[in-house]
Amino acid sequence: MKFEIIYSRKIRDAVAFFTIFMFICQYGLTREDVAENFSRTAPTWGWFAFCAVMSFIYIFLIWDDDYILSESGIICRRMIFTRKYTWDEFPYCGICYKEGEEPENKKEKFLYFSKKPKSHRKFEKVCKRIEYTSEVEAIFQIYCPYMDKPDWEFWNEELKETRVWNEEDFRTYKREVFKKDIIQSVYFLPVLWVLKFVDNYYIPVILMGITVFIYCSSYADKWASRIKDLTKEYQRAALRQLIDEKQKVYIKTESIKG
Repeated sequence: MKFEIIYSRKIRDAVAFFTIFMFICQYGLTREDVAENFSRTAPTWGWFAFCAVMSFIYIFLIWDDDYILSESGIICRRMIFTRKYTWDEFPYCGICYKEGEEPENKKEKFLYFSKKPKSHRKFEKVCKRIEYTSEVEAIFQIYCPYMDKPDWEFWNEELKETRVWNEEDFRTYKREVFKKDIIQSVYFLPVLWVLKFVDNYYIPVILMGITVFIYCSSYADKWASRIKDLTKEYQRAALRQLIDEKQKVYIKTESIKG
């Protein structure tokens, strides 16, 4: 089983982007234009479908999707195409913080892999980042030849009660993540419905405001946290499997070198 990072809020952000894009396309410049654009006769279903297709293509062309880490390198998956990188392309790996945060507020950490050292002025342009957990860092250390190897003894003790997932466990996990991601996007659906069917100027504007408020609220964060908890369980299971597979090989290699 290859290790795979599935980001939370992926579907929610896609639906949010699409909703706002459609809202802008049908908004118009004046109140009169808006009233016309929100009527039942304009725009046509064909134009609506065209905007939907183009906005989703745009999302997946510019959006880094899931990362799959393996011995050969990193695969950045997207819906339309896949990018494969070898570890040799990223000789600088480590931990960084969210860009723009003040030192006292540095809470959100990332693992990065880059062609340039972090001190280089072009670092941000060639840096790929993955949301940080200690489990992901250990998996990163196992795969990446430029990082120190993980603390085998610590992780053996930490994960001694963790079982390795089978394929059915993994399928169940992906279904749960997908279901919770869908639930996060449900509150955008009334806006999409109103954009096509209602002819009142104020209703879509009010609904959009309510939707953005919910999107930024603690309620949405709670659902994202549930997905993160599920993902961490998977990370621990994947790490348990990797340790079982790699530890003996690594120790044997080190003893031969010694």
